[in-house]
Amino acid sequence: MKRRVRQELDEVLLLTDRFISDVFDLIDEDMTSDEMARYFRHKAPWNVEKHLHAIDMLFDPSLASSFGQQVHGYAKGAARDILTFDITPELRQHLNRVLVTPHRPRSSAPDSDDAGVIVDPQDWIDQETVPGVYVYTYPQYLITELLTDDGRTLYKVGASQATSRRLERQRRQTEVPEDIEIIRVYPSEDCFDDEAHFHDILKHAGHHHKTTRAGTEWFRTSLPMLDAIAEALDLATDQEG
Repeated sequence: MKRRVRQELDEVLLLTDRFISDVFDLIDEDMTSDEMARYFRHKAPWNVEKHLHAIDMLFDPSLASSFGQQVHGYAKGAARDILTFDITPELRQHLNRVLVTPHRPRSSAPDSDDAGVIVDPQDWIDQETVPGVYVYTYPQYLITELLTDDGRTLYKVGASQATSRRLERQRRQTEVPEDIEIIRVYPSEDCFDDEAHFHDILKHAGHHHKTTRAGTEWFRTSLPMLDAIAEALDLATDQEG
């Protein structure tokens, strides 16, 4: 998907009268699906998560086989609305691809060769859409003086069905003086569940870092701790270096 088409879709997706636009408007607020659900006063995050999946499908129709009929309905409903707008032929062609993408049952589990491996973050960022749990920080937090004696510093732990696009949005935040540094991306087909496990373990270990300035999902932890959690979840093995 070309950058200018992605940027146009970023803009017009906010203009529908559907709930998907409300969810999309909160993506840059660095909120979990649980936090979004509480914001909308929903009792459970499942509806928010399905709309997040629909957003992923709108940007990349090739993800359609990963989602159920309800997600397809949300994505295609938004696509039909946007097609009534004054949009470029390129975006119109892209949305028509969304509309003609058939629903297929979820494919079988990933090849076992892909399990238990930490992928180089840059290899993932070079791809359009990747489901996974990601870890990033800011260079200032990697300065030796900010590290604790046990090697802990501040890391953001999040998840997305389209990791590269999510991280690209995080890069574009204007309220911080430096770009994020991507530390890890752990492959995960059930990224939101695995993200919740990461958060629970880190909180119980006393690594949660409460802040009103840097957003949510920040933890004062270490890479060995994060890799150990990933390995326990069968997401990663040791990485050299």
